[in-house]
Amino acid sequence: MGQGADSKREEFRKYLEKAGVLDALTKVLVGLYEEPEKPNNALDFLKQHLGASGPETADVEALKLEVTELRQKIEQLTEENNELKTKYHITMTREILNWGQSLTTGSAYKTNDCKKLKDGYLCVRH
Repeated sequence: MGQGADSKREEFRKYLEKAGVLDALTKVLVGLYEEPEKPNNALDFLKQHLGASGPETADVEALKLEVTELRQKIEQLTEENNELKTKYHITMTREILNWGQSLTTGSAYKTNDCKKLKDGYLCVRH
């Protein structure tokens, strides 16, 4: 090999060293070497441990916290939704019972007391 290739290699090595790549690789490789039970896939080990450091870990933690908060919000909104459905059904049941009672007592409805629905009319006593 010529001196041009050696010069390029040295320049590249300095670049990797300056960027911290050599230190990161060395730490991960030492970790793999010191691992009492060697993993079946050394490449996966390297990928996992190289990707586990740095700002991404903080991002993952922030996302985990956000997921937890959103799950709590979903639970709260689901409870609120169920309560509102129950109140709605109670109110509608009362209105229907009042409507049925007014039919048996002969109470008359004004036309503006009735609302056109998909399947007919719903009349409410005021």
